[in-house]
Amino acid sequence: MNLTRQELLLNPTQMENIKNANILLIGVGGVGGAVAHMLVRAGIQNLTIMDFDKVSESNINRQFVAFESTIGKFKVDVLSEQLKDINPDINLTALNQKFDSANNIDLTGYTMIIDCIDDIKAKQYLISKCNELNLNLLCSMGAGNRYKDNPHFEVVDIFKTQNDALAKLMRKYCKEQGIKHLKVCYTPSLAIKSSPVGSISYYPTAMATTITWYVINTLIS
Repeated sequence: MNLTRQELLLNPTQMENIKNANILLIGVGGVGGAVAHMLVRAGIQNLTIMDFDKVSESNINRQFVAFESTIGKFKVDVLSEQLKDINPDINLTALNQKFDSANNIDLTGYTMIIDCIDDIKAKQYLISKCNELNLNLLCSMGAGNRYKDNPHFEVVDIFKTQNDALAKLMRKYCKEQGIKHLKVCYTPSLAIKSSPVGSISYYPTAMATTITWYVINTLIS
């Protein structure tokens, strides 16, 4: 994979740090699929992706895996093909399964774990496991039901979030579980009320950009 343009910005040690990192990405929908693309294009060589869902027609407006030709296919299968087309030499593991307590997935050995899970209980379980094992976790919060503001996302501690219903639930959960700190990516922009959750192309991708920025800059620092 040709990274000569990136090598104009980063030194050899920084490039090696990215190459040698081992990333686990759980959830490859609107946010996670975009994160996977950007991580691989930034030189991530060791990546595990996990998702159980199939592409649906309603995904096409925002998800990198969603095309008319991929409707009904498993998201991890579509994404694997895309990522290998970007970097044929990538060390990629694709887990076509749901993350929950029943699967007993080994979370150790990763440089960083990125949570792009929609399911609240699964997200809470992941937070607890990573806290218990002292693992490096970054959680995505809400990107839906927003379209007006220029997208602005931040990586902050969960207890510094505001205007985010999902983050509010996670703050409550962390307090109940005695979890003192949790890195999250969120936007302080106000959401509108919509059920089911509405989404537009640029908000999930903006969140994915911020997540990727944080991951890469953490690795090279």
